[in-house]
Amino acid sequence: MMDVYHPAFRDSMAIDERIKKVSAAMGVSFSTYAEHERFYVDVARDARLEPWEVDRLLYWYTDAVLDALAA
Repeated sequence: MMDVYHPAFRDSMAIDERIKKVSAAMGVSFSTYAEHERFYVDVARDARLEPWEVDRLLYWYTDAVLDALAA
């Protein structure tokens, strides 16, 4: 379902294990799920993307993002 663009999901991100790995690689941590999600929603807005788009980019390119952060 997440690969299908659905208006109900466009302004949110699921903070799952892959997102947590990216956050850890960036050295950021959050005390609540809501703070964690807000961080990525803000990142999306700063990049002029919808959170749904950032979620999909991180889904498809998690390894590449993690490799780039490790470099």
